[in-house]
Amino acid sequence: MQIIIIGAGNVGRALAKSLIAQEEEVAVISRDQTDLDSLDDYDCRLIQGIPIDRGVLERAGIETADLVLLVSESDNMNLMASQIAKEVYHVPRVITLLRSISKQDLYAQFGFECFSSTELSVNEILKSINDTKTAMEQRFYNSTFHYTLLNVDEELHGIKLEDLESLSSQRLIGIVRDQGFLLFDPELKLEAGDQIVLLSAL
Repeated sequence: MQIIIIGAGNVGRALAKSLIAQEEEVAVISRDQTDLDSLDDYDCRLIQGIPIDRGVLERAGIETADLVLLVSESDNMNLMASQIAKEVYHVPRVITLLRSISKQDLYAQFGFECFSSTELSVNEILKSINDTKTAMEQRFYNSTFHYTLLNVDEELHGIKLEDLESLSSQRLIGIVRDQGFLLFDPELKLEAGDQIVLLSAL
């Protein structure tokens, strides 16, 4: 199967490595050459450029692609590129990773296949509260995503999530507070008893 992955962050790299191991034909597009360099040793096509540029997409082989996976850090970029893949190049299957559940619902109405890491996190986190677990794993397209709950130290009380996000290499997706889950809000401040929820691709 000929697969194009748009985005070479943690999720994109994990997907690329898994699919290459299955001997799929993989091309990866990213604006960040540094992210692409980490895949140099793998048998895939690496294209540096803007994924809504038709020239870039065609260099990746979109005209004959069977599947496009859009997993960049930008929801807007993922959505624009998914529209191009689906409506211009008529790729048989296009799967888009989104942070925003509201955008997922909107695009689902127009027939787009969207996957929300945040939505899965909510389900897994609520399950973990009942099971009193502090670490979870979620499988998606042969890749594993790891969710971790961390207790908040006293010295972090009052810190905004936007300030905390830059301190971790993992994606901060929200907090658990009073037996409920709060989605990431950059202005949200940590309080006593909070647990931080982090996401990483294995």
